[in-house]
Amino acid sequence: MKRSSSAWSSLAVAVNRTAPWIALALGAFAVLVVPQPPAVDEAVVERHARIERVLSSVPLRIGEWIGEERPLTPAAVELLRPNAAMSRSYRRIGEPAAVAISLIHCSDFRDMAGHYPPVCYPAHGWTMESMAAGIGGARGGIDGVVDSVEQTSLSIADVGRFPVRCYRFSRMGDGLVQIKMTVLNAFILPDGSWVTELGAIREGSARRRIAGEGVAQLQLVMAGWPSIESVRAQSESLLASIPAQVFETLGAERVREPAGMESTDE
Repeated sequence: MKRSSSAWSSLAVAVNRTAPWIALALGAFAVLVVPQPPAVDEAVVERHARIERVLSSVPLRIGEWIGEERPLTPAAVELLRPNAAMSRSYRRIGEPAAVAISLIHCSDFRDMAGHYPPVCYPAHGWTMESMAAGIGGARGGIDGVVDSVEQTSLSIADVGRFPVRCYRFSRMGDGLVQIKMTVLNAFILPDGSWVTELGAIREGSARRRIAGEGVAQLQLVMAGWPSIESVRAQSESLLASIPAQVFETLGAERVREPAGMESTDE
């Protein structure tokens, strides 16, 4: 028993002596091998704070449009975890129809996935519709009909021309009345470029700047299925009334209409 006790005592002493070195070695291994969270960049933190200030300072009266707040739902906030958000409904003076607009900036680009129209609206009971030919969309879908996703573009003075996606949704309301809705969507990357597909954000995330600075989303929602010409006219009028500082802060002031980009007005 004395030998056994002596052996355990020696082992305990050895462990106590080597434990600090083992811990140090494991710590060094973790630093070298285990991915570490990126260091906080003070410039990025300031940019995020500036975006929040600018979005919150947009007035409810802009040009000939009068707005009212439409705060994001708690579920949307939990899903998006936005760094900053402006969510409102604007109505042009003298006109009954309203246009809902949301400008949302997420520090983590991955949080945008749940608010992507083909994901978000069907998850809330809306159906993406296939439209009749001749509205400016690309051919696809069933039996060669034009798909409900229409690739188009908008143009405003402080930004230039940029691409947007137009989605058509519907669902059955009370009394089996079909409710129709049109959604325009685009994403603004921190390098100033505009994209319309979630995949483009994923591809861009390989660039450290996009992964660190986050992504902004522009979304406009209108009742019914107005013509694409009417959708563009209303959208451009509203966006042109928003202070240029908003787009400048998001980086979109660097966007200018590239050679060869044409409006899909036909």
